[in-house]
Amino acid sequence: MDISRASLESSEAGRGLHLRNERALLAGILVLALASRLVFVLQMRSSPFFDHPALDQGLYVEAGKAVAAGREIHPGPLFRPPLYGWWLGLVFKLFGDGLLLPRLLQSVIGTASVWLVYRVGKLAFDARVGLVAALFASTYWVLVYYDGELLREPIANPLNLIGVLATIRIARGPSRSSIVLAGLAIGFSALLRPQVLAVVPFFAAWLL
Repeated sequence: MDISRASLESSEAGRGLHLRNERALLAGILVLALASRLVFVLQMRSSPFFDHPALDQGLYVEAGKAVAAGREIHPGPLFRPPLYGWWLGLVFKLFGDGLLLPRLLQSVIGTASVWLVYRVGKLAFDARVGLVAALFASTYWVLVYYDGELLREPIANPLNLIGVLATIRIARGPSRSSIVLAGLAIGFSALLRPQVLAVVPFFAAWLL
């Protein structure tokens, strides 16, 4: 009995050490993700387009300012999904219309997306896959770039990842909270990029 108890205690200690190592690695990856994004945003400040964005970014900024001022984003039918304009409008309303803070907030949201990549990888495969995927996502230049720009992707990416994570949980064991979370995440994502609705039938077929 003493040998069995010692073996059990040793196994529990090993699992505890493994969990601490996993958490330490994940914390390091998240620090790297946040640092990469903040450095990129701060370096962008020297660009003339930082405070005077053009093309799509300029349109989103104008939409955000309209929302903050209580005006219509666009007279008549909207030719772009409205959620990103609402997001910028909320930030402008609360903190003013400077363009540094939205980018900094998106850097934090992008770091949260890296954590979600880890969660999806761990749930679908194992912790090692989750950590490796998060490491790639933390420094992948396309993600770092978009998290610093005033575009839809920094908000759409975490919503899509939440939708995938909740769908995997539904497959493991349906629950009301997972179903509601998946629906809300994909629904809000569709207000950023309606193309996401094209994958919903595939999610449903996979669950069936």
